[in-house]
Amino acid sequence: MVVTGLVFLGSAALALYNQWWPEALTATVLVPLVATPWLAERWAGVKVPLSIQIQYAVLIGAGPYLGGYWNWYEAWSPWDTLVHCYSGFVISFVLVIALAKTLHTYQLHLPVWLEMVVLITVKAFIALLWEIAEFVFDLIFDASAQLDNTDTMTDMIVALAPSVLIAGALYAHRRKGSFTYLGDLLEAGRGKD
Repeated sequence: MVVTGLVFLGSAALALYNQWWPEALTATVLVPLVATPWLAERWAGVKVPLSIQIQYAVLIGAGPYLGGYWNWYEAWSPWDTLVHCYSGFVISFVLVIALAKTLHTYQLHLPVWLEMVVLITVKAFIALLWEIAEFVFDLIFDASAQLDNTDTMTDMIVALAPSVLIAGALYAHRRKGSFTYLGDLLEAGRGKD
């Protein structure tokens, strides 16, 4: 995460030097975001596995950095769909950790089908909030984060689809012990030793 932060910091300096104000703002906002995994460990009392930290770094690098700062969203229209799909996996994996933390903290024993419903529902809510944020951003800044209804629905569907797959993997893990990566995430959610 330190390297990612340094890349963003250098990009902010480059943008400021060249007076690229929107890019400077994007890179500057990204610098503190690299601390999110550390803050989650400190404040939520969970372990954020290195694999999740790497996935998160790739996500903020692919979305706001490559997509926004370097204009990949405009240069290649499928980039937005790919980033939304990838974010669906990363956020769903993080939600598995949050689910485990909640179950452990409150000593809950939910049936696996309810865990699956919670995972999919929370991910759907996050996708909805993201699209609302894009809508508000477009209204305030006269931007074009949302092109039309098809773009919005495509973004929501491709962001939600990974959570359905991961919910299925969670079921398989709980019932048969397969998909051990999810077991590692569930253990990470239990907290630090």
